[in-house]
Amino acid sequence: MKSPHERERPAVASDNHGRYGSLGPVAAVIQTSCLAKCGSFVPLGRAVHVGGVGRVGRSARSALPTGLGMVGAIGVAVGLLGGCAENNSSVFISGNLAGEVTDGGCLYDPSGLTLNRGIFNPRFRSRVETLAGARAASTLEPDVDSYQATLRVDNALRNLASNRRSDPNEVITETVEVLLLNQTGEVIDFGGASNPFTENAQGSRIPSGTDTTASRGFVPATVIPNGYGPFLPDGTVVARIRLNVRTGGGRSIRTGPYEYAIQVCASGECLAGCVESPTDDQVVPCNPGQDSPTLLRCSAQ
Repeated sequence: MKSPHERERPAVASDNHGRYGSLGPVAAVIQTSCLAKCGSFVPLGRAVHVGGVGRVGRSARSALPTGLGMVGAIGVAVGLLGGCAENNSSVFISGNLAGEVTDGGCLYDPSGLTLNRGIFNPRFRSRVETLAGARAASTLEPDVDSYQATLRVDNALRNLASNRRSDPNEVITETVEVLLLNQTGEVIDFGGASNPFTENAQGSRIPSGTDTTASRGFVPATVIPNGYGPFLPDGTVVARIRLNVRTGGGRSIRTGPYEYAIQVCASGECLAGCVESPTDDQVVPCNPGQDSPTLLRCSAQ
C-alpha cells in the first residue's frame, strides 16, 4: 500500500523519467556557475528509511501563506550558514531532508541525509524557457518558483501507550510558521505579502520515542512562496521556521526556531543547463530550481 505521502514528482519537459544520467562536464559547468553565483553547491543525498519510505511531490505541498501575528525579537547568527534547531524542546525540527529521485517519485527518509543550506533560483521558469522553449517551461509545476523544504521533525516525548490507552505522546503536525530575514537579520519586505506567514502542515503523524531515542518523521513546507522571488536580491536569506503540533493527548506544542540559510541566485542563471547530446536523458531533481541542477534538452541542440 502506498504511503500517505506518496505523490507524483514534478515534471520538466515531459519525456524525462527521473533518471540521473552521466552529468559529465556540463554539470561541472553548472556547479562552477553556482559556486560563483550562489555559494557552495549542495547535492541531493540518498535517504535510507526506518519504518517505510515517503514520496512527496510539489503537488503535495501547501503553498498559500497567510499572515501571522508578530513573532518574537529577531536575532540571526548569519555566520552559521547551516540549519540549527533549539532542541531543548520535546518536539523540534532537526533538518531539511535531501530527497532521492526514483521512477515513482521522490523518496524522503527521516533517518536520511539533510541539506546544510539551500540554493534557490527564483526565476527558474524563465531560465527553462530561455534554454528549452515555452513548451518545456509549460510542463513545470505552478509553484516551481518557490522554495520547498521537507522538514525532519524529532519527537522526544516518551511512549506511554498501555493495554488501557493509546499513546498520548504521538504528535500530529498542524501548521508551519516561517519568517524570512536578510543576512543582516532584518525582516524582508515582500511588497505587502505576508512575512511572517503560516501554512498547513498536512497532519503528519510522528510516533513518540523511547527513554533514550527520539522518533523521527517529516513534513513538507513552502519556505519561500511563489511571488516572493522578485523581491530577493543575490545573497543569503535566513528562514526562521517553527512547527505547531498537537499530541494524541490533546496538548499543543510550538517548537523552538529552526534557522535555515538559502543562497539566492537572483540573476536566474544557475541550476539549469543543457545535456551534452539531444539524445541524453534529461536530469531533473526532486525540486527543480533549487539545491541541484536540472539538465534539459535545449532548443539550440
